Amino acid sequence: MTANTAIDARHVSKTFSNYAALRDVSLEVRQGELIALLGPSGSGKTTLLRIIAGLDQPDINPQTTVVVDGDNIAGRPAPQRRVGFVFQHYALFRHMSVFENIAFGLRVRPRKHRLAEPALRKRVNDLLELIQLTRWSSHLPEQLSGGQRQRVALARALAIEPSVLLLDEPFGALDAKVRQDLRKWLRELHQRIPVTTVLVTHDQEEALEVADRVVIMNDGSIEQAGSPDEVFHRPASEFVLKFLGNVNVFRGRQFVRPHELDIDRIGYDDGAIAARIQRIRSAGPLVKVELNGETGEAITVELTHERYRQLAIQADELVFVRIKPRAGSEFFVGGNNHRTPSAEKVLGRL
Repeated sequence: MTANTAIDARHVSKTFSNYAALRDVSLEVRQGELIALLGPSGSGKTTLLRIIAGLDQPDINPQTTVVVDGDNIAGRPAPQRRVGFVFQHYALFRHMSVFENIAFGLRVRPRKHRLAEPALRKRVNDLLELIQLTRWSSHLPEQLSGGQRQRVALARALAIEPSVLLLDEPFGALDAKVRQDLRKWLRELHQRIPVTTVLVTHDQEEALEVADRVVIMNDGSIEQAGSPDEVFHRPASEFVLKFLGNVNVFRGRQFVRPHELDIDRIGYDDGAIAARIQRIRSAGPLVKVELNGETGEAITVELTHERYRQLAIQADELVFVRIKPRAGSEFFVGGNNHRTPSAEKVLGRL
């Protein structure tokens, strides 16, 4: 553990009856870092978060430690940890105003640690300004939108000045547009208040957009940890590659991401694959083209709108798919990852 380590969890396991939710997991989070625990349902990400929060206890093991800001808190109950926790469904007090919801954690502190009323009100008002809800301070939660309620929940967690902030699928109950807005807001908030933050999500886009570092979990273990660029462009396993978005599977167990492919009407002698267009989806920043290859494999290609207009392709049309030259993508052959050297070399092996 280094001097700038905020969370250092070592050899953490958790078993529920006969189900192993965590399998000897170790995780280090640096001071001021925002990391995302990303993985499918049942991968262990929420269990790990709850153990850091003190809401669950790890299996008994003399090697297990959970250190927050240099203090080993393994076995210590949640109220004795300086941890802010935000749930997916807000958990606001319906009978309390926005102001009092944010102030709650400050008011229930032991008397010797409690702020004087003027200082408490200043702290809450500063947070209301930060989350842009000053005008709604006297409103009840039911009078707010879902996005506003989640901002109140975040402010309440920040009010106690936690050592770490833990977010369990905080935007999962919101619609797509609100989620997108809140992701941007959370990133900006973290830049202003760089509290160490652990975000649990199953949304790949959310993790890659918000986090400084992404920790990908599967079956109770960590598959890979790294920057968004590292895990996306240099996946450490086939699971990571396939989990982080669509991939195309070709003969010989080769995997290529949709944006690394191109479409042409002419089949040059470069190993391009003949394929028939099944469906075109043009809504969104990229045009997604679904095709069937000459030997029946499903292929997805992502084109820019400019390239799509240039091609003027239509459903049921026979075209040719090739890997873009110098794509620099990762692909897997028989379970081993390699660097894609060129379209000609790779497609020539299919």
